[in-house]
Amino acid sequence: MRIQILPRSTGSSRDFYKICLAVFIVIYVFLWLSKPVVKNELDLASHKTPIRIRDMVAVDITATTVGNEFPSKEVADFLKHWCRQRRARWDWRAMILPCINKMPWNSSREIEKNATDANTSFISLWDIRPAGQYSRFSIQSQTKEGRPKIEGGDSWRVIIRGSSSISPTVIDHGNGTYEVSFLAVEAGVYRANVSLEFTSCNGFKDPPVDWFIVGNAQGKYQRHPEVDGNKDYLQAPLRGGSPVDLVVPPAKNAQVSSISKEAMGRESCEIKCNFLWDGYGRWVHNTWKPHIKEIISTRPIGRKRGTLWVYGDSVNVFFAHSLMQRRICRDLFKRCNFSYNWIYPVNNVTAAKRQFDNLDYNNERVLENFRRIVYDPQMDENSAIILNFGLHFVESTNFTNYKKLIVGLRVLLYNSYATTQMCRAGFLVLDVFPITDSYPQGTGTHGAHGPVKNDIVHYSNLAFRPAEELVEEYFGGK
Repeated sequence: MRIQILPRSTGSSRDFYKICLAVFIVIYVFLWLSKPVVKNELDLASHKTPIRIRDMVAVDITATTVGNEFPSKEVADFLKHWCRQRRARWDWRAMILPCINKMPWNSSREIEKNATDANTSFISLWDIRPAGQYSRFSIQSQTKEGRPKIEGGDSWRVIIRGSSSISPTVIDHGNGTYEVSFLAVEAGVYRANVSLEFTSCNGFKDPPVDWFIVGNAQGKYQRHPEVDGNKDYLQAPLRGGSPVDLVVPPAKNAQVSSISKEAMGRESCEIKCNFLWDGYGRWVHNTWKPHIKEIISTRPIGRKRGTLWVYGDSVNVFFAHSLMQRRICRDLFKRCNFSYNWIYPVNNVTAAKRQFDNLDYNNERVLENFRRIVYDPQMDENSAIILNFGLHFVESTNFTNYKKLIVGLRVLLYNSYATTQMCRAGFLVLDVFPITDSYPQGTGTHGAHGPVKNDIVHYSNLAFRPAEELVEEYFGGK
């Protein structure tokens, strides 16, 4: 911050008092910024204007690894954010809370009067910590007229690239502010790409009631009169795409290393789930580095036994093809099969696109197709299914139908709900959202002849290689 006092040709006692008051304010602000006690909570209400990067005061806490070196207060602060991040991925109720009464389809454009504008919204608070600690910043949503929003429901997408590539957690506080939390283990300069994907709960809104019927037999390729020309999916960069650079200072008195499972105290997060891995980490020079290295458990099956069946959409098909080139399919399982589905099984993509039946979504039909795999004679006690009900359900059916399927935003919401129910049912869960969301090359990188334009779904097989290695270790042993 730079304060400049300009000379004047004449003076007066009134000017003298003004200058004294200004100097007093400057001293007070300096002492306030220099105070040793740092608040751990984001005080969003007290920040009306953005704090520029060059004015940012980084909080410097000495110890940066979790262990005996940590003072208890810092351990508690670290574990608080560690657990908040993990709870967020399965707390679907908290995710939709600001939009709980706004999810049914409504073609009215009344929401545009209070729509968030990415160009007037701003970053209202910074709390950037040294490497190895959780850093945070807050986004204040504003309307086109510059009026601060006081309710939630916006979908801000944040990707952080720099010394490492990180997928942060965005928390909607329900008051127009959105907390972005991330753990940078490597010090250095990062750039946050911030964009507004949806506003006013449009990202959680269900499609029209006849959406599936209007589409083809898979509930796709609709030309719906209430949706044609819809521009809810904004992809609007914050402040017109102005760079948001973050400087994460290095740790001073400790060497940052991988965080052990024991030090994290997983049970303290009160999350009861059979996760195959913790799932969180970062990409460093195209190499995935998990925060917890240890695999949760293993179940060696021996050699050439049972069937591995990969069941899901095109992402799972790519995953299956890659597994078939690895030891897990060459040596561990006797057979490796896959089933390609959108909503229902797809045998021929061209034919599936052209098939229409004027029928609504059929939950029993989805379950029946899955039962055929479960009860296939090849599926014995040494067999396993890798199941993924992916983006086709997000775009083709409503959340109510999806809940029926699993029991008996949208991407994050569906993923969160599925994770919760699979955890409750005792299934092993392999959550690959953090590893794909932070993949440095992004989507559209699966093509053999270079990036695929306008593909926001498919990743290179390299993005899933750590997951492939994990599955192979689980069934093959360490």
